Amino acid sequence: MSSKLRIAVTGGSGNIGQRLCEALVARGDEVFNLDRKSPRRPAGKFIFCDLRRRELVQPIFDQVDAVCLLGEFTNPKASTPEDVYATNTAIGSTVLQTAVDAKVKRIMDTSTCQTYGYWHWPVTRPDALPFDESAPL
Repeated sequence: MSSKLRIAVTGGSGNIGQRLCEALVARGDEVFNLDRKSPRRPAGKFIFCDLRRRELVQPIFDQVDAVCLLGEFTNPKASTPEDVYATNTAIGSTVLQTAVDAKVKRIMDTSTCQTYGYWHWPVTRPDALPFDESAPL
């Protein structure tokens, strides 16, 4: 595999995704930003995509060396807690299963700090920064 990678970044228009796309483009990778909102600062190729729909994700994953899963609803007030959970679960399941089925060699799955209860309402502050998987949920 060459040093230049073809990378799909789901949620590439979000705060972290935008920065990841910019960093990957800066190092010379070909980046595909899959998101339902346009990026504020385009980096790579933007593709409007509902990540719950395998038929939209599959053709892109068939062409890439790596997938970075950042796409999710990060605002717990975007809908009911049940709908946010159902949507995020569907996105994770579709993206990861499609990447595996497409034989993508590299998959990076991220999680939100909200898993740990931080930056949620009411705001809870972590005991120490940076925090990692050893922090209590």
